[in-house]
Amino acid sequence: MPSIPDTLLNSALVIATSIMSAGFASPVASSAATSSAGHSMVPQQVATHAMASTVSVYVYDKHGLPGGHGSGFFAAPEVLVTNYHVIENGTAGFIRFAGVDRRYRIQAVLAVDTSNDLALLYVPGTRAPSLVLGRDNAVRVGDRVYAVGAPLDLPLSVTPGYISNLSAQGMLQMTAPISPGNSGGPLLDEYGRVIGIVRAFYPGGQNLNLAIKVGHLEELLARIAR
Repeated sequence: MPSIPDTLLNSALVIATSIMSAGFASPVASSAATSSAGHSMVPQQVATHAMASTVSVYVYDKHGLPGGHGSGFFAAPEVLVTNYHVIENGTAGFIRFAGVDRRYRIQAVLAVDTSNDLALLYVPGTRAPSLVLGRDNAVRVGDRVYAVGAPLDLPLSVTPGYISNLSAQGMLQMTAPISPGNSGGPLLDEYGRVIGIVRAFYPGGQNLNLAIKVGHLEELLARIAR
């Protein structure tokens, strides 16, 4: 895969250092502390909960032309999660919340995991709530899940489904419908916890959709919290 442009990497290192020196709390630790809620949500509650933290992501190449579009969500204050493939061709970009015209500039890339198609972006001034992370070992086949994102650059959508396989190419397989543009959005369980990051679907299949396991995200978040 192409690498992140040097200009973005350099700015990310500076910003990451300033965040750490300001006493940035570990997103993994804070998520673990709040993930013991215990009551399942009705679908409308999951939707309301997720929409406040999920955004559309847009990037542009060095010529100012569109370089990618996807979805993302906040897992820590001003730290946005998305797929690496959403941003890999971009040198600049912004995010937008559902129903809000304002654009928030992506100021830097904090960390990437190209093997697991994950990226953490620094988007200051957003003040969005952070979604709580679940645990890989708690997911079971048959669990009800919700995929959240902006399919085909339409407004944010929430689609329900079920976990159908725990190890499809090392990822979660689920039946929640997704389309291009959903990449990078959260996959939530019935408690509103992130158990995966939407990644891809099989065009020739019926609801054969894949999400990256949340454990890979925890590892990436731990890298910027050290």
